[in-house]
Amino acid sequence: MRYTGEPSGSDGGPAPGVPSGVDWVGLRERLRRIALGLTRDRHAAEDLVQEAIARVLATRPDLAHHEGYAVTTLTRRWLSEQRRASRRAAWLGRYAAGRVWAVFDAGASLDADGRRARFERAVADLPPTQRAALVLRVAAGLDYGSIAAALECEVGAVRSNLHLARARLRKALADLGPEGDGV
Repeated sequence: MRYTGEPSGSDGGPAPGVPSGVDWVGLRERLRRIALGLTRDRHAAEDLVQEAIARVLATRPDLAHHEGYAVTTLTRRWLSEQRRASRRAAWLGRYAAGRVWAVFDAGASLDADGRRARFERAVADLPPTQRAALVLRVAAGLDYGSIAAALECEVGAVRSNLHLARARLRKALADLGPEGDGV
């Protein structure tokens, strides 16, 4: 049986609740091109297109033939994912900073001057790859090879990211005095 671009039910007819007369293959291809431009990743683009089509069919099947509605749905879905990723990264930064601080501070009491808060901000402000490398090295105690495997990069990149992260932390915390050393 040749695929015609129409979603079909188990009996070979149109799937229940899916409008007929929609060029599904053409719509999917146009959405895929837009998603590729947004995500810059073929697999993420395919996922985004599938989610957008599913959402259009679930919420407004009567508008499935309107390409503009599908494009808007796709774009809003992508923006929502970006915001979610940003919030997740911010939370991870706070969590990571707490874990790294615990290793560096090892039982010392917190000062009233907000050393820990400054340290957490400095770690959270690190670029994601530097922050991940630092947390995996200091808090998780992984070796360079394990970190490289986890981050899917070369060992040299791990060493570079750790060096840059430590340098940024030293610079951000330079006025803390001896307590800021050892990073």
